Amino acid sequence: MAFSLQYLKKASATQQFDPTLNSIEADVLGTGLNMWQYQAKSTAANNSTAEVIASGYFNGASGYLSVGDFIFARTNNPANIILSVATNSSGTVTTTQLL
Repeated sequence: MAFSLQYLKKASATQQFDPTLNSIEADVLGTGLNMWQYQAKSTAANNSTAEVIASGYFNGASGYLSVGDFIFARTNNPANIILSVATNSSGTVTTTQLL
């Protein structure tokens, strides 16, 4: 199976530690990196690590991913990997495996 947006989830983080102001508006410069979770295991996209780290696997999410974003992926083998978006240009996304 190939990449599918239905298995991609975004995690949000802010710079404001006051719980009453803990919203996305606290990041006034908009420079924070995004963290994503992708379910590539057998009960979801059913992909191996080799398939997920291949260049262009995340092309379907090129409108959402930015260079430097982190993707925590659960794959069939090994169970978990961490990726960083290396490039996102003209609809082509490449990643670098960090773990």
